[in-house]
Formats: sequence, C-alpha cells, structure tokens
Amino acid sequence: MKKITLLLIILCTTNVAAQVTEKYHRVKRVYTNGSSIQDFCLNGTTSTLDRKLNILIEDRLPVGTTFYYNFGEGTMLWAVTYSHDTSTSDQDYTINGATITVQDICTYTYKYHRFYYLGNTALQAQQEYCNIATNTNDAKVDILTLEPLTSDRVYYVDRSLNSYPPGYYYLKFSYYYDSSDEDDMLEDTSSMSPVRFPDSDNDGIIDACDNNGKYHVIKYRGQTQQEAEASKCNNDTENSVGVNINISQKLTVGRIYNIDRGTGIGHRYYEVTSAQDNSNPSAPITIDNSNIGSSFIADCSVSELADIEITNLRILRNGSTEIYNSDINSTPTLSYNNNYEFIFTLENTGGEGINVNLAKFFSYNSTFDSYNDYFIDDDEVSSISSGGQATLRTYVTPGNNYIGPASVSNGQGYYFIFSVVFESSNNSVYEYINSIGIIYSTNTSSKTFLKSYQLEAYDFSGNQVSSETVRSKEEEEEVIQSLPGGSYIIKANDKTFKISKD
Repeated sequence: MKKITLLLIILCTTNVAAQVTEKYHRVKRVYTNGSSIQDFCLNGTTSTLDRKLNILIEDRLPVGTTFYYNFGEGTMLWAVTYSHDTSTSDQDYTINGATITVQDICTYTYKYHRFYYLGNTALQAQQEYCNIATNTNDAKVDILTLEPLTSDRVYYVDRSLNSYPPGYYYLKFSYYYDSSDEDDMLEDTSSMSPVRFPDSDNDGIIDACDNNGKYHVIKYRGQTQQEAEASKCNNDTENSVGVNINISQKLTVGRIYNIDRGTGIGHRYYEVTSAQDNSNPSAPITIDNSNIGSSFIADCSVSELADIEITNLRILRNGSTEIYNSDINSTPTLSYNNNYEFIFTLENTGGEGINVNLAKFFSYNSTFDSYNDYFIDDDEVSSISSGGQATLRTYVTPGNNYIGPASVSNGQGYYFIFSVVFESSNNSVYEYINSIGIIYSTNTSSKTFLKSYQLEAYDFSGNQVSSETVRSKEEEEEVIQSLPGGSYIIKANDKTFKISKD
C-alpha cells in the first residue's frame, strides 16, 4: 500500500511540473545569409539584436534552439541564448509558445559543397591534384547531411557530378548552408569515399607533387624491352645523359626504366647508372615523375642459372568455389566482402637452387610500376631447388569500394601483379613479373560463412604473445595491426611467416 501511495505522489508532482506557464527566454537574431549561418553553426555567433521574452509554454526552449518569428519588424530568425523556468517582469514581449515553429538550421539540412573533378584514374587524379589552383572543372553540390564533408580532401565519387563522370574529386569548400545555384542535389553521402594519395616522406605533399629533384645518369638501352635486355647483357656501348627527376625517392641503380625524356620521341628504355639525392643545376633536362614508366632488371643469366616462372594460377572464392584457372581465358570477378585465395606454382626450370621473394601489388593497369602501384603483401620461399617448384597462396578480401589501400569502382577492371625477385650465384638480382586482370563488383550475393581458424603470434624467443580466432585475411590484418612494435612469427591457416612492426 505504501508503494502505491508513493507512486501517486510522484505522478502528481510530475503533472504539476509539466503545466503550461510563462517562462523567461533571451533570444538574439541570426542573419540568414550563408556566412552568418556558417558562423552560428560552427561557433554559436549571433547578432547583437536581442529580445527578452516570456513564452507561454510547457517546457522552456533549450539554449541554441532556432525559430522564425515576427515581432512587428518582419519575420526573422532567432536563437535562444538563455532560458529559465520562471517568468520575468521586464520582458519585451509575451508570446504563446503555440505560435513558435522551431526550425533546426544546423543539423540534417542541405549543405553546400564545391567539388573539382580530377580524373577517373588514381594516376590522372594525382597529376591533376598538383595543378588544383588552375582547375576549372567545378561541381556545386547541395548534400542532405548531418555535417558537411571535410574540405581540402579528395573523394572518390561513384556517380556523375555536373556532367563530369564518376571518379576522383577535390572538395575545396563545404558549408552548413545550401546554395541557390547548385548543379546537383544529393540525398546522402553514400556515393563518396575519402581517398589518401601516397606520401612516402610524410611531409604533407603527395608524392606526385613532391618535386624533390634528384640527379640521375641514365644510359640508353633500346626502344623495346627485348632490345634493352640484349644491350645490357651484351654490355653494348651506349650514350648516357644526366637528368634531374622530380621524384620523392631516387631510382634504383642497375634497373632499366621506360622513360619519356620529353624530347618528342616518346618512351624509351634507359638503365640507371648512378643516382643522387640532390638535383644538379647543370643537368640539361628535368623530367617529371609521371614520365617514368615500368622497370625491370635484365636477365643476363646463362642456362645453368635459375629461371623462375609462375604457372597453374587458380582463384578460389570463400575457400571452395574455383572462379579462375590459368588454363581458361577469362577475367575473374572479385566481389565485395568475399574472401579470395590465389593459388599458384613457382617453377625453377634453371640449373641452380635459389631463395625467392614474391610480392603482390594492386594496379590500375597491366604495367608494373613500383612507385604508383599499391603494395598488398609478400611471401617468402626459403629455397626452390633446380627443377623444383613451390605452391604459394595469398589472400584478398575486397572491401566496399577498395582493395587493400586502393580505391575501386563497381564493374571496373583492375590488375593484380606478382613480382618475383631472386638472386643467382653470379650475384645478380633478377625479377619476374606476372599480371592478371580482374573485375571488381559490389555484389555480395556469393558470400558464404567462412570457417574460423586460429592466428597465433610468437616473439623470436618462441613465446606466444597472442592467439585470436579469425575468419578472413582482413581479420588477420586487424589482429596483426593490434600487436605492439617488434618482430613476430605469425601462424595462421596452415601458413607461417615473419613480420616486423615499427
């Protein structure tokens, strides 16, 4: 009985507190031009024009509430700067709360964004980003969103804006207010993903714009890769020239690069014979990094040396369904959030055993470029004997519009490139390149439940430091990233490899 009495008292008290009474409010005018709304939403800035009000209302309006009202001088936008549960005697106006329509001008409203189109490939976009000051390919877009997108960033947009196609866009400005001359209106930001271009020296300037000129001496080797390799292996006497190259990391001495010197003859193959970290003012030519194409190390081995190639490539989806093998001339489709296993054989048809390092890269074209392609991961085989072979596996789980660190679009074609590097007994380093074209899809209908397995991490003393249950390569990466800095031996899914973290 006492519990019931207490409940009635609480109910009665609540009912009294909820009565409609006059409550004191201080309000200030907010001008409705774009910059004033921007200042109010970001900093709470108002004008100095204020009114003292007693409002007949059940609950007082919270500070920051905005509403339109006409106090005899025309309808204006007002913001509550102070409110109290009791009335005052020095009010300017007494009004009925029923005549007030609250309108939130800062949260879920259309907000103005000014984009500039950069291109539909990452390479094109990075080059155009360096010239953003002269870019006139703009698109004015009002987007219905809680907060405006962060400006001074690059976004991949998978739809057209102001007649420009899907691709990379630089967002120069964004505001809390909408525009009166927009080119497009979007209901959300789901078509937009932020993109970060490579910045290898972490100086805030992307590699494509980092014009750190480095002096190189390059020797002409031929018009085709076959001619270049023959010239190198025959040690032919060729002309050399000194050039400054606007690049963040100097090229590798001994490698042969496909370079356009800007002389009008297009790309030719040149061997780098020397490289410096600084530029040379006397160099007759300066080359932009976009003029540097693919590269290779000439294979000058004789028959008794090692000879490596990749064969029998297969791709399995979610551990069971084969979607590709190298005996069938087809292009596999890799779908969002499915797990793919690449199974291939390294064959050594040469006359000596060797140690092999294999790295996997993601590329927007079939030509390997270690500076512009995206590194995925690598495998190491301790040894492959003469005439022997090793079966390797590597894993990929495409995300939502990304594969590894690279942005991708639905239905577009891309490449995985496998780079095999090994050293033969003549102390020469060789590289074998193999690529496979794929199509990325956002379709997830083929996804199946993946079988879980253990990922174990050990320090180099053999002590186990972590053991986690995972279901995919992506979850493996998350566990590895959570480890503190150091060197570890990782065992997962019948695979053992070493990692080092700074």
